[in-house]
Amino acid sequence: MANDVVRDYKRTLLELNRNDKTKINLLTMLAEDYVNYAAQIVSVIEARLTDVPNPALKLTILYVADSILKNVQGTSAYKDQFAKIIVKMFVHIFQRSDEKQRAQLFRLRNTWKDLFPRSKLYELDIKTREVDSNWPVDNSQLSGSSSSNNSKPSAPQQPKPSSALTDIPGVHVNPKFIGSRPTTSQESRSPVQNQPKPAVVKAHGSDPRLRGRNGAPAPETKKRKMPPVQPTVPPFSKRQAPSPPMMQQPPQMPLQHTTTPFPPVRLRCFLLRRCHLDPSRSLR
Repeated sequence: MANDVVRDYKRTLLELNRNDKTKINLLTMLAEDYVNYAAQIVSVIEARLTDVPNPALKLTILYVADSILKNVQGTSAYKDQFAKIIVKMFVHIFQRSDEKQRAQLFRLRNTWKDLFPRSKLYELDIKTREVDSNWPVDNSQLSGSSSSNNSKPSAPQQPKPSSALTDIPGVHVNPKFIGSRPTTSQESRSPVQNQPKPAVVKAHGSDPRLRGRNGAPAPETKKRKMPPVQPTVPPFSKRQAPSPPMMQQPPQMPLQHTTTPFPPVRLRCFLLRRCHLDPSRSLR
């Protein structure tokens, strides 16, 4: 039965030749069905990861192991088996990966904080740092857990109040206020003494310069209203004289030469006088 399980799982794993989410989910479900053979299945995954020459495919097989660790619930069989070889598998892939694949391994390692013990992750960081000195080592959780178990934080001590104030019966003194800063002689005065004196405003009749006759206060003088300022008018010489109104001329009628015909008798007399002729002579 175990041989059949190993053969079936190995055949399915050989079909994974690229980062295929569907096949990774199928291998995860088979691992959940064969949880009783967790040690054999983990050995098949380790052997396949070591034999594959392509670093990208090695990273894909590591994704299969990551999917089994995060999705198979109800048992810790796979966690116990992978915890034995996870450092070896991770360093094996890291040595053969480029910068892009190492960045993907770094993101994958940060998701394992709840899957493996902190000591196992610290060992993984130390082994990886031997390959690449830029690999960060997170040892804060180890130092923090050890210090939190050994010692407990002590409560802060409050400063003791001065005896000069505590000896007064019935007076409650805040020690934080007393221990914050020493009081000077000027600050120890009462708040009434430190307040500035209000300015004294004299009444209208108290000033002797403002009093009228017989010591009586002078009546208030009302301010005289000034007439509004009229705009200045330029002198008449600089003004522009108004132009006289234009006289309308009657329309000129065209000259017409009219000739009045003379009567015949008058015409004859006129001609005779002009020619100094005798009126008795007839003109022909």
